[in-house]
Amino acid sequence: MSHWANAATRKTHRKALDQIGRALNRRVGGGFVTVDQETAERALTELDAEAFSDNNDLGGYRSLKGYISRFYFSSEGGAVQELKWISVPGRWDPAVKVSG
Repeated sequence: MSHWANAATRKTHRKALDQIGRALNRRVGGGFVTVDQETAERALTELDAEAFSDNNDLGGYRSLKGYISRFYFSSEGGAVQELKWISVPGRWDPAVKVSG
């Protein structure tokens, strides 16, 4: 983000990250980063459901999740390994006889 985002965008995303951190800490009753995996997953699942409900104040979460998803699935790991995207499906033969 330090390379592509302007100052206003960075400020908006940092504010969203702070909001997400506070929301997760409230859900687990303390330090989110110190809880076990099951508790963390539950808190994240609840936060995600709330963020995509009609009545919430977590628009920054939705925006950041969108950025993360787009960047991940446009990376080699996300596109090729996760989605198993193949740029040229099937057999590629550079010398095909064309009849007409």
